[in-house]
Amino acid sequence: MKKITILLIMISSIALTNAQNLKVQSAFNYYNNKQLDKAKEAIDPACVHEDTKSDAKTWFYKGNIYLDIYLINQMTVDLKKGMSKEEVKKIKVLSVPNSERNAKPSKNKLERWAYNYELYLYFDDNGKLSSWDEPEGGIYKTIGDNTELLNDAYDAMQKTISLDKDKEYYNLCMFKLFICGEQFYNKGVKQYNQKLHKEAINSFEKTVKINKIFGKVDTLATYNVAICAELSKQPEKAKKYYLDLVKQNFKQPSVYVSLSNIYKNEKDTAKALKIIQKGREILPGNLNLIISETNIYLASGQTEKAQESLKLAIEKAPDNANLYFAIGANYNDLYNDTTKTEKERQIAFEQAEQAYKNAIDKKDDYFDAIYNLGALYFNQGVKIIQIANKLPFDDPNYPIEKEKADNYFKKSLPYLEKSLELNPDDRNTLISLKQLYARTKQYDKLKEINQKLK
Repeated sequence: MKKITILLIMISSIALTNAQNLKVQSAFNYYNNKQLDKAKEAIDPACVHEDTKSDAKTWFYKGNIYLDIYLINQMTVDLKKGMSKEEVKKIKVLSVPNSERNAKPSKNKLERWAYNYELYLYFDDNGKLSSWDEPEGGIYKTIGDNTELLNDAYDAMQKTISLDKDKEYYNLCMFKLFICGEQFYNKGVKQYNQKLHKEAINSFEKTVKINKIFGKVDTLATYNVAICAELSKQPEKAKKYYLDLVKQNFKQPSVYVSLSNIYKNEKDTAKALKIIQKGREILPGNLNLIISETNIYLASGQTEKAQESLKLAIEKAPDNANLYFAIGANYNDLYNDTTKTEKERQIAFEQAEQAYKNAIDKKDDYFDAIYNLGALYFNQGVKIIQIANKLPFDDPNYPIEKEKADNYFKKSLPYLEKSLELNPDDRNTLISLKQLYARTKQYDKLKEINQKLK
């Protein structure tokens, strides 16, 4: 009796194993017959069953089935009514149709393009896309989440390679992984355009990883990861990918500027400068890199080196008002830095003054430059009067210092009034003018400013 029981158990076990193998074979048959919904139903249980989950073939079929369902769902995503035939043919998942011929009269269209899975596109007599039928009537849109389908296809191909000791499926897997990489990249671009930066990082990182399998560094996908990481406030991740690009001598100035800024935020001026200098070796004439180098020199008090960079920048763009403004703003910051000596601050004041004047000469309605120059004069006047007020009232230097301060207030006035003319609602300008009119005892104008501020 015991022998019979054992035999029945063995027969039952063999039957179950055969059943799972049949599911794998069924999945393959359904896949070949383009019945992907049924193919998925057959392969899913085989991927978790003990008898088939360690078989490379199981995962290879799963990867193909899932990837094809994903691609089918992408076939109509980028279609828009009114597209030309040339625009349609540029959509990679569509490419060239299986046939181009007149549609059935019931559709009342002149031309129909046919694709796999019963996708049909209809064009009007102007050759513009007017409508389309979803593949297989849209049944594949109900199968799983599109993002997960692509991730699962990628994971299945990786699993196949790890289990495929004889490399039976290796070449085909590599080809399908290449397709996955393209799809992840396209997905990342769409997520970036939708400002889904964290999600885009995952997509672009998959592209980077897949290309590494082929021994290739995808610099564009790497660059996109870095940008998205920066936009989503992940400086460490951004730094990692920017450094990868620097190692590749990537010829995009923003890489070096962005990485340098990350180091500056970390208070590591030496590394910030080193990265900019590396960028300048690769792109010696790039204006953005020259300006960034200048900013670092200015911020670290290396005035002579900053001057050299400034001369080079102005040679490259002598009529660039923004360049002069940037120079002025940096010297302005040095002027406001109380850790600098009085002599250094005075030099910074004069340099900022000249740079702002140059910016205004190049662009006479440059609001920021005009306001900043007015504010620079006003602040200099305030600084002098504060020193004068500490002197004894009968000190002979008091009237001299007061006159200096008044002269700066007078210099400030036309620039701040011009700022208000250019931007009547700018609150900073209104507040500056309120203080200035009060100091210069122009009470009628002060009243007007107070009304505007209310």
